[in-house]
Amino acid sequence: MDEIIKLGGILDFTTVDWPGKIASIVFLYGCNFKCPYCFNSDLVIGNNFKEIEISKIVALLKSNKDFVDSVVICGGEPTIHGEKLVKLCSLLKESGFKIKLDTNGSNPELVEKLIKNKLIDFVALDIKSDFQEKNYERASGGFTDMQKIKNTLNILINSNIEYECRIPVIPNLNQHLIKNIAKEITQAKTVVLEQYISSDKTIDKNFKIINSPSREELINLAKFFKNEIVKIRTKEMGEEILTS
Repeated sequence: MDEIIKLGGILDFTTVDWPGKIASIVFLYGCNFKCPYCFNSDLVIGNNFKEIEISKIVALLKSNKDFVDSVVICGGEPTIHGEKLVKLCSLLKESGFKIKLDTNGSNPELVEKLIKNKLIDFVALDIKSDFQEKNYERASGGFTDMQKIKNTLNILINSNIEYECRIPVIPNLNQHLIKNIAKEITQAKTVVLEQYISSDKTIDKNFKIINSPSREELINLAKFFKNEIVKIRTKEMGEEILTS
């Protein structure tokens, strides 16, 4: 019997979400975080989803296989779907796709299983704040189990998989904590500072009026990081590697 999963939507083509690849994006519905700045609120607190057989998602993606050989799975938070996510990745792998997983790091056991079974090729781990519980609770909308985030990070560091730690830089929320974050993820190979872009769809409407940090601000904040690869991503310039 085919399994049903909650799907928020599919984007057929992107060259932005997995740099260097042409990929499709699968948006899975639902999230265990309620980040106030989240611009995918329809996938978190809305009802913008349909229940669909996992095999049908794969069939839809295979229809573009002549042009796209990679898939980004994001949300929401994909790992809340547990074994259904494993099934989706397995079928995509059987169909010859490379897979990137975007995750908030709250399910280290599942991430480790996907890596050990070679069901994913790249992981983007979102780091919302420094690892002080009160700060992470505010940035994530309630999550405080910091050990899970740390465990996911350590799994990535000790694996052979490609990964990056993505840090959305948000004024009035975590921008003043960037120096602390830099001290806490020194062992990560790749760090990306992402420019926050305001949206009318944020969970907390106060964040739709917050100005984006400038490219120059991100460059200055990036100086706190001594990781092997440090990047910034901005609306005006896209992805830039500052150290390598």
